[in-house]
Amino acid sequence: LTFTFSNLYSHYGDNTYYTGTPDQTNETARYSFVTSDYFFPVNGNGNGGLYDNAYNPDALYTTKVFTSTAGNIRFKFNNAKEVNASGGTLIEYPFSVAEYLDGYSDPDGSGKTGQFISCQLRADAAAGTQNTGIFYVFTADETRYNIAPTTALQHRSYAFYRMDIELRAKTFTPDFKWQKIYDATLYDKDGTDAEDSMWGLTLDTSDTETVDGTVVKMESYLTYQEILDAITADINNTAKETATSMKQILYVDGTPLKAMLNSSQNAVVKKLEDLKAELPANALVFLPKNTTSTLDNVAYMTSSGAFRAGKDIILTDKQPFYSPYDITVDAANKATYTRELSDASFGQVTNATIMLPFTLTLTGEGLHTNDDGKCSFRVHTMKDNAQMKPVAPSTVDYGTAFFEPYTENVTQANKPYMVKVESIDESVSNNKKISFIATQKGSSIVKTPTDISNKFIEGESASGKFEDVTYNFTNYASYSGSVYDRAESENVFYFAKNKYVDLHTLVKSKQYLYVYPFRGVYTYETNASGAKMMKGFYISYNLDEMEDAGLVTALQEMDAETNADLMIRSGKGMLTITSTRDQNVSIRSISGMTIKNANLSAGGSTTVSLPAGIYIVNNTKITVK
Repeated sequence: LTFTFSNLYSHYGDNTYYTGTPDQTNETARYSFVTSDYFFPVNGNGNGGLYDNAYNPDALYTTKVFTSTAGNIRFKFNNAKEVNASGGTLIEYPFSVAEYLDGYSDPDGSGKTGQFISCQLRADAAAGTQNTGIFYVFTADETRYNIAPTTALQHRSYAFYRMDIELRAKTFTPDFKWQKIYDATLYDKDGTDAEDSMWGLTLDTSDTETVDGTVVKMESYLTYQEILDAITADINNTAKETATSMKQILYVDGTPLKAMLNSSQNAVVKKLEDLKAELPANALVFLPKNTTSTLDNVAYMTSSGAFRAGKDIILTDKQPFYSPYDITVDAANKATYTRELSDASFGQVTNATIMLPFTLTLTGEGLHTNDDGKCSFRVHTMKDNAQMKPVAPSTVDYGTAFFEPYTENVTQANKPYMVKVESIDESVSNNKKISFIATQKGSSIVKTPTDISNKFIEGESASGKFEDVTYNFTNYASYSGSVYDRAESENVFYFAKNKYVDLHTLVKSKQYLYVYPFRGVYTYETNASGAKMMKGFYISYNLDEMEDAGLVTALQEMDAETNADLMIRSGKGMLTITSTRDQNVSIRSISGMTIKNANLSAGGSTTVSLPAGIYIVNNTKITVK
């Protein structure tokens, strides 16, 4: 076999570096292999520097990040080792291709002189060949292109990577372990609600070897072609309890292996991308220590046994999720989740239930703003021991529950919350499928709790009193989704059309309630004994303002109201608000949902278009015709 080296890339490089993605078009990649076609052309040795006639700053990146040769000895860049041992003066020895090839002697005393050689090994080490080798892969970093007014030969720094390679031939026997994660789920499968079971898969082999008279497990390797073939064989084996489709595998754990490798069979190359393409949207792949990747939703094991994300963790709404491990996400990368509308007929939502496997940073009043500034929302929990006021003109059917901002600086992973969307960029909201996006740079994935009772993870508990009935609520959410049978389920308030509704009031034509992954419900217990039950409740985020506004009493409607510092004029389908002082003006619906916030200066005015209805402007009730 001939070993080649490609995709020279740094996790910490800026955008002038090759990113390692398949669609890379960045022709200003700063890194290159010293023996690449770009740096070491056939008709020269690359020593001409930036001002050589053959130098091409616009060379395609693919000519820079591939090489099939490497050095046979190392290069001594300085005498730091000697200085460290006995003191003295630090001396640096600049590298150049000419210096390396012009009789340069091995600093380790092997007697070899510098050469660039093909990295060839043979597994059976036949006559004249070898199955082990040490190769030195030299790299160059051009810090910038032709911007300094100098005539220096080069603006480059150099390094080498020592590669110790042993080639052995072995066919390993796959022995995969399947774990059922969810007996049943509820998720969107190509536009249809599906209730499949979901599984985790651990890759392993059954091969052993004898070392010093003891039988031990071999360090094993599998190619992606072998992995795909073995999964297919397991799925088709009716005697083995497995998933029935690769779309039911929520994680693939390859850490028992020594490495997972690309393969080529009959000119068909199978890579990690091919494995991921067969898995569901939120599936995670965990790579062993000797395999890395820069793909999304892939993590590799570090030397400490922890996991680090190759790039971003991208979570798709309405799809199941499960992670058996914590995953560290680098500060330059992100974890992100995009909420889609549950039902397009409901329209764009303001409030939503949510549970995420990563944390979000919060500023004052529970506010989270995405790094790109295109979406912000506030995170809330239900206020405990609060009165749940009837919504006029209803007396007992619907109430209003009060939610308060989460007071910590960061949310908890794997805990359900209520969010109120504050802003969303038109470029996002114009997509009628999207409600909001939650993104956090450097936010790590926290493993999914394994002691999940009935697939649900518990959030906050709170009590509320509606009329003379006390309700004890508990917030639950899941990553699996769930189906509730109206006739058999416990007391549940589910979220729909910006309010919570009692499951038992589900229309008779619908026996089942479908709750997608990443969403939550409130279960409840009540002391009601024959009393008329609350059918549902709306959401308010300001208890004091709601009480002061008098929503719980029959206020007289008015077409206009003048306060000492605020004039409100109601027209057909609009409100015009004028302020005599600097102040914030809040327009809310009768249920407490914020319609608009505006900062008005003294003498300032704003006009807002609104559907006909009753609204609360600061502490004033106003009717729009």
